[in-house]
Amino acid sequence: MDDRYGTDVLAPGWKERGFTRAVDVPAEKDLVVEVAADGYCGAVTRVEAGMVELEDWKGRRRSFPLGGGYLIDGKPVRLVHPVAKPQGRKRTASGSFAVDDDRARVALPSRILVEGRHDAELVEKVWGDDLRVEGVVVEYLQGIDLLDGLLAEAPPSETRRYGVLVDHLVPGSKESRIAEQILRGPHGAHLKIVGHPYVDVWQCVTPAALGIRAWPEVPRGTDWKTGVCRAFGWPVESQADIAHAWKRILSRVRTYRDLEPALLGRVEELIDFVTAPQPVVERAPAQPERDETRLFAKVSGRGAFRLRRPAGVVAQRPGGERANTLEGCQNRAPSATSPCPSCAAAAGCRRRRSGPSGTSRRSTSSTSRATRPGRPCIRRHGSTRHPRTAASPR
Repeated sequence: MDDRYGTDVLAPGWKERGFTRAVDVPAEKDLVVEVAADGYCGAVTRVEAGMVELEDWKGRRRSFPLGGGYLIDGKPVRLVHPVAKPQGRKRTASGSFAVDDDRARVALPSRILVEGRHDAELVEKVWGDDLRVEGVVVEYLQGIDLLDGLLAEAPPSETRRYGVLVDHLVPGSKESRIAEQILRGPHGAHLKIVGHPYVDVWQCVTPAALGIRAWPEVPRGTDWKTGVCRAFGWPVESQADIAHAWKRILSRVRTYRDLEPALLGRVEELIDFVTAPQPVVERAPAQPERDETRLFAKVSGRGAFRLRRPAGVVAQRPGGERANTLEGCQNRAPSATSPCPSCAAAAGCRRRRSGPSGTSRRSTSSTSRATRPGRPCIRRHGSTRHPRTAASPR
């Protein structure tokens, strides 16, 4: 028997049964779709604010909302916002690769010094991301004339370097004379002074970035910034007008391409100088102190203790005679000029045990084994052995 109602008339999806489901399609550029409502057909030109713009074959453009109601090859689709395609690594304004997991870090003791506030703001706008990653702080001096005083107050060192950026650093200028004098001083080893040839940092911005052919010529005796503002028709009544003019110039700088190469190379040189790895000083391990120890030795069947002292220490006996130490009898080469008092042999004998008067400290008995005639000496003199005489004291 044929069940025309199916097994379960209330199963999920019974309302959509018999209908074609619309699939989601990203509204990418140049995708050709048809509007189901009026049959308008066109290619996607842009997607903005939830609207998609279509252009037909005659060049006419119309906007429609994203969502359902479109056909592609006669099949219903829903236009959705396109997913951004993964791009390559981002670059900073200075042209270097941006760091994705950038975290704050403690600033290095080294510094980059510039002459004025405008110099610091320009360096921050182009190289700010790089300097934050490296942990380098930029400070301004308010003039290179104050550099000598700053160095005297906080002198540089091997771990604290200073890189200085100077305006108008050309041969014969006041800036070049001051820089040469400071570099010849006591702080020149950990200091680097570079500069650009322009009168002011404003001129380091390329004319193309400002939309002009060249920077105006300012006559001698006229303040350079004031002359530039007047040439551009900008007000120069107060210092606030100069600051506003600089903001207009700085707003045109977006990347390193908007700056002159004479400035780019100098700043990169300073960053490399202050971020160079510090030399590692290897320290020799401390030598442990040698304490006095006692060394046990077997001498002719009798136990004897000898006091070992550190190298270089020579003990003196009451009569001024040197004791049996490392620098005494046991390490000295045989010498014919200083006979051993025990065996009348060379001074290299280790049995130098006589007292200050040259007599034996022990009783010399005729029955002692050590004084028997013809008995060999139990100590070596160099590489030879010699007999002890009965007349020699012990």
